[in-house]
Amino acid sequence: MSSRPTTVRPKPGAQLELTVDSFAFGGAGVARLDGYVVFVRGAVPGDRVRARVTRSKRDYAEAIVDELLAPSADRIPERAPHPGAPWQVLPYERQLAEKERQVREALTRYGHFEDPPVEPIVAAEQTWH
Repeated sequence: MSSRPTTVRPKPGAQLELTVDSFAFGGAGVARLDGYVVFVRGAVPGDRVRARVTRSKRDYAEAIVDELLAPSADRIPERAPHPGAPWQVLPYERQLAEKERQVREALTRYGHFEDPPVEPIVAAEQTWH
């Protein structure tokens, strides 16, 4: 018996309404469609979005935000449109916490640490520039 979701995977170009629940490594939001994982560029945890599928694989899809239906409570206005700064729509403190979470997760998953020895991330003196 397979543990794969029974949902038919969406085809490229399909429009989906999704709620993002976490971040993937690299900054894309992670949403689920009846258990099927969709990585959504431009979305943050808590966002409700209409997203367009750009790539569809057996285990996951990739999508981009076409419309922000309901923003996350954490979302702030972006300072400047820049594809290399997807987390600028989150308060800096939340960015630091997310980066620390991702380091812990990588050490647990790939390094097989039960309780990774991670020190708090040192904040930048200037967050812009």
